[in-house]
Parts: sequence; structure tokens; C-alpha cells
Amino acid sequence: MMRGSVIALVYQKALRLDLTSPNVSPSGALTLIGTDSETILGLMQLHELWSGMLDTGIGIYLIYRELGAACAMPVALAVGAAIPNHFPMKNMKLICLLVTLIGTAFLAAPLGNASAAWIKASQDRVTATSKTLGGIKWLKMSGLSDMAFSAIMKLRKHELDVSKKLRILLGVIVMICTFSTLL
Repeated sequence: MMRGSVIALVYQKALRLDLTSPNVSPSGALTLIGTDSETILGLMQLHELWSGMLDTGIGIYLIYRELGAACAMPVALAVGAAIPNHFPMKNMKLICLLVTLIGTAFLAAPLGNASAAWIKASQDRVTATSKTLGGIKWLKMSGLSDMAFSAIMKLRKHELDVSKKLRILLGVIVMICTFSTLL
């Protein structure tokens, strides 16, 4: 639902752009609709961390307001479930949490660099495609359409090669987070 809203807002803004301005590129709007909307939505996950803690705090306060000191029992059960007391796995969840935090923090910088490189490669390809489609009549008349389309295909292959690092890093982060919740 959120992705659709972001794309609709970018599309509405693109329709109001003044294409005669030298600072406006129609291909930039096309790129925004695809890759940058995913980046915007990825940032929203950051807000889920602090909002989840705030939400939990407000929930505990509301339960306290209604039940008084009896709200301590559900909180104690939740904390007890988070840190197991049996011998072989005594602090395993805490260790998994620390490994997850350290692992994702360690991967944050390479993930940002890989994401920026992928977005740049995607923008280059979309710009080239837009310019090619804008001059398609001239390309067909000159017989260079095959060369232009092979250049676009090379740009697409380059984009996929650049995105491979990003996809691997995202996969590692998902794997770390998944394993930490399983343990």
C-alpha cells in the first residue's frame, strides 16, 4: 500500500514538471518511480525500530492505567521469554541480538555504497533508454537502432552486475535477522 502511494505521488509530481527547464530531466522522474521509491520505503523500516519501542511503552502505560501494578506480570513474562533461563542456552538470545546488531551495523556502509552504485547504474540506463526512445525515428532512418538497443542491453547487464553486490548484502542481512529470531 505504501509503495503504491509513493509511486502515485512521484507520478503526480512528474506530470507537473516543466520540461523546458534545463534542471529537469524526464528520465529522472522515471528513475524515481522505480528505484528511489524502494529506497524511501527501505528507510521506513528504520522508523519501525523506535516506533515499536514507543508503542510498547505506551501500551504498558495504558495497561498500568487500567490495571495498576498487575501490568508488571505481562512485562515480566515478556522479559523472561526474551532471556531464557535453561542452562545450555542461558544467554543465547542476548548473544544473538548482539551479533545481529553488530552484523547489520558492520554491513550498513557497504550496503549504502552498493545501493548508491545500483541507483546510479539504473539512472544511467533509464536516461539512455529515454534518449533512445526520444530519437527512435532518427535511429531507424539511419539504421543505428540495433546498435542503440545493444548499448542499452549492455547498460542493463552492467546494472545487474552492479546490483549483485547489493542483493548479496541484503540477503546476508535477512539471513542474520532470520537466524537471530529462530534461536
